[in-house]
Amino acid sequence: MIRREGVCLLVCLFVTACATTRPLPPVGEYVGEGGERVRILAGERIEFDVSIQGTPIQRSFDYDVDLAGRIYPHPMTSVEAVDGVGRVEWLWKDDEIVAWDEERRTLKRYRRAPAD
Repeated sequence: MIRREGVCLLVCLFVTACATTRPLPPVGEYVGEGGERVRILAGERIEFDVSIQGTPIQRSFDYDVDLAGRIYPHPMTSVEAVDGVGRVEWLWKDDEIVAWDEERRTLKRYRRAPAD
């Protein structure tokens, strides 16, 4: 039997872990090869102007970032999750955003454009 103190500790650890997020990427434009762009907008919005498996995608989402720097755009349709932005793992790392497509084993880098 689990004692009440143990249950409280587990609940506190779970709530703390879920509430812990990494700071957000700086607002600005991140530019990739061929002119593809990812824009971090104010208000925790992310805008994609990219190509995923040859399909152009121009769409913005709300997003979250976890402690490992993974970016989670949301909400998205089931089609976007399977064939669009959701099929790629997005990662914020210093001054760049990285897109990793596990199925195709491809990596794209979007570097932060200098401020005007």
